[in-house]
Amino acid sequence: MSSWKRWVGYARAKLDDALSKGDAELDRREARLEAEAAERPWLRADGEAPTLDEVRARIRAEARVAEEAARRASAERPAPDRPVPPAAGEMAPRAPSSPTSSSSTPGGGAGGGGAGGAGGAGAGGEGAAIDLEAAEQQRAADERLGSIRRELGLEGGGEDRK
Repeated sequence: MSSWKRWVGYARAKLDDALSKGDAELDRREARLEAEAAERPWLRADGEAPTLDEVRARIRAEARVAEEAARRASAERPAPDRPVPPAAGEMAPRAPSSPTSSSSTPGGGAGGGGAGGAGGAGAGGEGAAIDLEAAEQQRAADERLGSIRRELGLEGGGEDRK
């Protein structure tokens, strides 16, 4: 009989532990959602369509996030005068072994599409790719903003017109 009471006590302790862990996890998730909703008021909107203030807040928040991402990307980009160090496991590009290798190709030299033209893509090519990506992201953001303005009927007198 005492063995049975011991097992009931063990089961009750395990159940209480599981419930307390579940409650703590639920409280943590609810706090995270509340913090996110305070930061983004459009998430707690319960209407069918967002209000003008909610749309404005969302546009401002998305613009702020995009600006921060652009600042981080520009801070991570190496200066153009410094060569980009090779990644771990990569070999650094070697200079041409003979001076005739760049001039033997058609249009060789610094800007003719020979080895000299492709050799400069190590440091500047990556920065250009980042600039291209940022330009593409900006274009997509402008398109989204334009579609939101058209839906709201704000196309004619927008505040942020260029």
